[in-house]
Amino acid sequence: MTKLGKSLVVFLAFASVAFMGFAAVTSLGSTNWKTFLSEKRVDRGTMTYAEKVKAQEDELRQLREEFQAAEAALNDAKATREVDTAAILAREAALVAAVEDLNAKVIAATKEATVTGNKVLEIKNQTSARHEEVVRMQNQLKELRSQIEIAREEDRRLADRVIQAKELLKSTQRRNERLKNN
Repeated sequence: MTKLGKSLVVFLAFASVAFMGFAAVTSLGSTNWKTFLSEKRVDRGTMTYAEKVKAQEDELRQLREEFQAAEAALNDAKATREVDTAAILAREAALVAAVEDLNAKVIAATKEATVTGNKVLEIKNQTSARHEEVVRMQNQLKELRSQIEIAREEDRRLADRVIQAKELLKSTQRRNERLKNN
């Protein structure tokens, strides 16, 4: 039962925070109708027809002024259109020339990068071949060292056999001497 109570407390806390957020957004983001209606004085019904007509005439005058300003701007735009068109065409020609120049530079840089890449591949292949040669030579060196060690062992063994043979010869000579003396 305590788990259910705890979960309900958490739910109510979350719901109250959500409602508080909704209320804050609604009050801050919406139109204050009381202020809006008091400005128009419609909520009291005190706006007269003369005031309504005057407001509409002011709005009409303002719209006419905006229309005249827009018409003057249109006439200015028509007058400068040919000059602007010529300037735009000149700018376009300059940009096309710049793009062509950049394309030529890109092509040259691509060719240079290709040449450099080919050189890098050659050097990489040479390095790989040299590495293989170094590994082969290291293996040969190890093999030669092992052969030298084997030869040294064989030399020691043969030296021991020579010493044994000399001792055997000496022993045989002494025996021969003893036999001759006897």
